[in-house]
Amino acid sequence: MGKDYYAVGSLAERLGASQLVKPQKFIMAAPKICAAIGLAMQTLEISSDFTLSLSCVLPPAELGDAEITLKNVRAVIKNLEYPSGKVKIDLKDFNIYPEGYGILNAQALDLKEYDSIVTIMMGYRNISMFETKRGYPERPYTDLIGFYDYLFDIASETSIKVQDLIEPVCTVTQLTDEDSKYYRRELEIYNYRIDELKTKILEQEQIIREASLGEDEIAVMEQEELRRHLDYCQESLRERNLEISDSTRIYENRFHHLINCGGKERDYTNDKIKRVQLKKYKKYVQRLKDWFSERLPARTQVICIAGGTAKYLGDDIYSFLAQKGEVRKGIVIPFELDCNSEIKTRHEIKTSSDVRWHPDELKKMAPYKNQYSFPLAEDEKSMANQLERFEDIYGLFRHIQAVEK
Repeated sequence: MGKDYYAVGSLAERLGASQLVKPQKFIMAAPKICAAIGLAMQTLEISSDFTLSLSCVLPPAELGDAEITLKNVRAVIKNLEYPSGKVKIDLKDFNIYPEGYGILNAQALDLKEYDSIVTIMMGYRNISMFETKRGYPERPYTDLIGFYDYLFDIASETSIKVQDLIEPVCTVTQLTDEDSKYYRRELEIYNYRIDELKTKILEQEQIIREASLGEDEIAVMEQEELRRHLDYCQESLRERNLEISDSTRIYENRFHHLINCGGKERDYTNDKIKRVQLKKYKKYVQRLKDWFSERLPARTQVICIAGGTAKYLGDDIYSFLAQKGEVRKGIVIPFELDCNSEIKTRHEIKTSSDVRWHPDELKKMAPYKNQYSFPLAEDEKSMANQLERFEDIYGLFRHIQAVEK
């Protein structure tokens, strides 16, 4: 950018950069935005001369810094160079919105009809919140009590670096009551389908035996198809049972790869980590509840909430907020993006979860599965976790598309 060169992301880490959590986002916004543009150019195979419409989000309380972010990016984008060479960018539009704006506008709500909608983003660095009154956003709050704060507390009593705690804590599998009910219903559907298929296979075998002129070719083909469906259902049932039964074991072992000692010392260290985490978790949840209690308007009607920290805390925070208003939890991002399809929210999936799908519909619906409504294959879980980080941006992208149309 100009006369300066920047390394961003994993390259910066390999060159010795440390993770900066405390600085406000506008300070490093320009190099990060330019890095994202470069990545988009590679991924979409865009030439070095193009027109760009750019949108980004800032924590609501940092919107006062939007003007300097706009100024910095507009200045450096005129003289921008990547390893592939210089680029010529015609910056057509550049707009900055508050974090959570995409989540809010994806809920299919007529914002002007509501006296108070609160939007909450719970991220790694901070937690931000703003209220929308009859369509107008106001009362922005941002505080540095994000997931990092919780990890820092654990690190302070375990001698483990914060960066080494991020992945193992986030990969813990803890089933909520809502999850358990969903999984039990899912298992019931698989068992019902398996029994139904076994009955049909026996019926086909009877037809084949009774065929007057040798084997009934059509019946044999139908039986083979039924057996394939049966194998698929039985394998899916085994995978889901294993996933549920393994959840406790994943919880028990999540820190083991960080511990170099063995035997009794290993067990002692692991138990210590778990005790510290439990204590710090309760403290962190209570701190968040106090923070929300002080800032949530008494008349709140709808609470839109998203972010990785919210997903990690789950019902410990959702149930608390449900006492303050109707809770809506983020957006479903499909694995294959279709800009013409209607956007789906977690709220819509939850309210339709009592629908009893006919077993014959399961196979038809398989191609449309996503991380919220259907079990995932092992190779898709990483993709699902990455997609969840872009809920707000995806919602904003779809909102801007709709406005432009």
